[in-house]
Amino acid sequence: MTHHQICALALCLVLPFEATEAQSPFKVESPDKRISVRVTTGNDISFTVSVRGNTVMTQSGVSLSVVGLSELGRMPKVLESTMRSVRESIRPVLPEKRQVIPDEYELLEIAFEGGFGLQFRAYNDGIAYRFKTSLNGSVEIKDEAVQWTFSPGDSIYVAEEESMMSHYERLYTKREISSIADTQVCSLPALVATRKGVKLLLTEADISDYPGMFLRGSGDGKPTVVGTFPMYPLEEM
Repeated sequence: MTHHQICALALCLVLPFEATEAQSPFKVESPDKRISVRVTTGNDISFTVSVRGNTVMTQSGVSLSVVGLSELGRMPKVLESTMRSVRESIRPVLPEKRQVIPDEYELLEIAFEGGFGLQFRAYNDGIAYRFKTSLNGSVEIKDEAVQWTFSPGDSIYVAEEESMMSHYERLYTKREISSIADTQVCSLPALVATRKGVKLLLTEADISDYPGMFLRGSGDGKPTVVGTFPMYPLEEM
């Protein structure tokens, strides 16, 4: 896909912070104000997602393990945060329903000590996040911690796999999130049906030279799914 910018940045605000053990929550809202993301940084980094004031994803933690460095996201120290509005458009190479797709969101970017940062985007129909690094040379990722937590009684439509070698054509079944075992492997996308009537599609995008993510249960009976990734093979058959 090719991105075409239609209008310049509307707002750019940089807030410096002193490095402390815990920071006040950061917040970013969708352009229509219906969706909001609150990010907290204390012993780790976690975020909460609300739709029309109702929490649909709670205290979900993320971190990144880089070879030769400590885990990015553990005991983080905030350097600064940036808020800006993005109003662009996407022109698909092969148009289907639309020739031009609006790409409009509010962006929160938090820079941390140690040469890394996190971006959170709030769209009118969803949210997204990703890590960024400014480390010298090549970066070898050892692992990525993904833990998405929902409310008790929430259900999820998942495609259970036999392994991480998948044809992505499994049958989707609906079950309570808390019933998924930590030994199960489920492929993306997965659809969460909350008891508050909101449905959340879990997926990933813009992957390049990076393994695709699968989901497992937390193994403790909580309504949590945990990301897991295939490792680099020691040898090929």
